[in-house]
Amino acid sequence: MTMKRSLCSMMLMAMMLMTGVALGANPIKVGVLLPLHNENGDGFRMVEYYRGLLFAIDSLKQEGVSVELTTHNVRENANIDSVLQKGDLANSDIIFGPLYSKQVSAISMLSKLKGCKMVIPFSIETTELNNNPNLFQVYQKPSDLEDVVIENFTKLSFKSSDCQVIIIDCNDSTNFRKPTFTTKLKAYCDKNGISYRITNVLQTDKAFVKAFAKKKMNLVVMNSASSPKMLEVFARLNMVREKNEKLKFKVLGYTEWLMYESFQYDNFCKNDVYVPSTYYYRANDPRVVNMENKYRFWFKQDVQLALPRFVITGFDQGYYFLKGISKYGKTFVGDAKQKVNDAIQMPLHFKRISATGGYKNSDMMFIHYRNDRALELINY
Repeated sequence: MTMKRSLCSMMLMAMMLMTGVALGANPIKVGVLLPLHNENGDGFRMVEYYRGLLFAIDSLKQEGVSVELTTHNVRENANIDSVLQKGDLANSDIIFGPLYSKQVSAISMLSKLKGCKMVIPFSIETTELNNNPNLFQVYQKPSDLEDVVIENFTKLSFKSSDCQVIIIDCNDSTNFRKPTFTTKLKAYCDKNGISYRITNVLQTDKAFVKAFAKKKMNLVVMNSASSPKMLEVFARLNMVREKNEKLKFKVLGYTEWLMYESFQYDNFCKNDVYVPSTYYYRANDPRVVNMENKYRFWFKQDVQLALPRFVITGFDQGYYFLKGISKYGKTFVGDAKQKVNDAIQMPLHFKRISATGGYKNSDMMFIHYRNDRALELINY
């Protein structure tokens, strides 16, 4: 096992406790090829992801699943061919990694040659997915996700004839603008016979209210994910609500809004907001509380304040794939028919992209902040 000593003996001790048990007749052989060091942000994040993977292995151990783990600290400038030539990954059932795009091709070649599954856990877009049936890509391109979000939101709970889309121009000149999304939304409405109106946050009260349909559900979409612009629109929606109590509307937000949840929860609920995402961190979930407490006990530090949380990401991905392999063996492909578990933070369901290609994660959800202040997770 290749790992820098300065990562501290506590991490090594935890790994030995979690994996140093008597292996069953057919342990799942797991390879990890990630930057596991304390030299920069990539290393810190991947160490935390790896620790989550260790927690998953420990949980599976309690269920009688044996794992044989091989780990390499693969920095950005590492010679990946040299790492693979060591031979200790040759019989892997599954490999997690890499983090860097330039290392994908060599690992994919090993994956195809040996027939082992390969999980790319973070944001890499690779052509290897087109010709490696063993490759699983967790990351979803924003452009692909936008199409799914538009279709699912407009079909959420009403027919196209019963709703109207309202696109609000927020006059945003920052990088929070969403012109591509609203352009796609208009094209989708045109294609599917959904009426839409365009208005501006700076319109007079009379003109702004006029954009809303009186006898339909109004689906409000802003062309900005900016927090200040969001608050401007919420103020205008409060005015609409006060002047026309019978008008109905829902608001489609953006994943970035999850950053504002702790101090905008009331506003989200008041405006019936739906935030699309591939993950949701729920601090009061008993499973989250337990994992974060466990993390502090083992590693004497808090989990990094990132969205999504890296330790939970490592746990969800590790548990999903290893449990899946333990149940279905080599036939595990992670589709909706193969039931594995309820994820803590990031649901996973994969679809094959072609007859010769690999699998992409297709899961998305809406975090629905209801008027009654309840939170609803709607998975697709």
